[in-house]
Amino acid sequence: FKPFRGMEELTSSNEISLIERPVTSATGIYANRQFLMGVGYKGLLMGDTLGYQAHLMQLGAANSTNEGTSMGVRTYFVPVNADGTTIHAGLSYSIDGEPGRGGSTNTTNRPQYPYAGRRGPVIRFGDAGGASAANSDDHQKTLALELAGAMGPFTAQAEYATATLENADAVTGDAKVDAYYMQLGWFITGENSAYKADRGAFGKPKPLGENGALELVARYEAMENKDEDATNNMCAIGTGLATAGGVGGETACEITLITAGLNWYLNPNVRFMLNYYMGEADVGVGTDEPDAITLRTQLSF
Repeated sequence: FKPFRGMEELTSSNEISLIERPVTSATGIYANRQFLMGVGYKGLLMGDTLGYQAHLMQLGAANSTNEGTSMGVRTYFVPVNADGTTIHAGLSYSIDGEPGRGGSTNTTNRPQYPYAGRRGPVIRFGDAGGASAANSDDHQKTLALELAGAMGPFTAQAEYATATLENADAVTGDAKVDAYYMQLGWFITGENSAYKADRGAFGKPKPLGENGALELVARYEAMENKDEDATNNMCAIGTGLATAGGVGGETACEITLITAGLNWYLNPNVRFMLNYYMGEADVGVGTDEPDAITLRTQLSF
């Protein structure tokens, strides 16, 4: 199972409304973490209106950018979940890192985001322990908030996560990285998003007609290192490429992305997804504004 961090992160890849996950997930602020082993516990209270989750995991996998121990808790409150109407509010907190991995070659915590596609460079927003001596004990501490609602064919959800990277820079010390998104969805054909109380996340709809369900989705997201400036080089593109801090007078380390999507749920097992992206990456070596179109076909069983 995944670490219990955030609503969109815990939504199945078969059920997410857009092809890519937002910056508040393992795509961004949690640096694409994978797990090796772990234990967890979750449950529901108060007539399924209050959910709680906790995990203790050893992170790390082949080609991952980080490893170490993750400890986290998540709780969510669902005061309304009936007759096509849902209200959800959630909170999570996690501490990630590996003792003794300090130093400039530290690979413990690197919030990052795809830059030139998943197989190209990424923007790295900072390293916990990047300024520490060997055998230090530095962590990424992340607090995340969730708010979501559904009413008939309309769905809205938003998440905000703020991470502290301990000893990320020798001059400025800790670094603060913020990430958030806002997402809206509308089923043109009248369906509604199913809510899964045991997971604390939305699921896929059941098409009402013979021709399936059509859904329009839009999302705005952003992630930024609040402490990047001309005195440090915490932000970088890829590995070994130009760093951001102090280049050409620029000190920004920020990415924003607008995504528009159209989903066709042909039946409960077949889905087609079309996404259009408008991005802006400002990492101190100039501003890039890429556009992209992606198509995904899905068969689930």
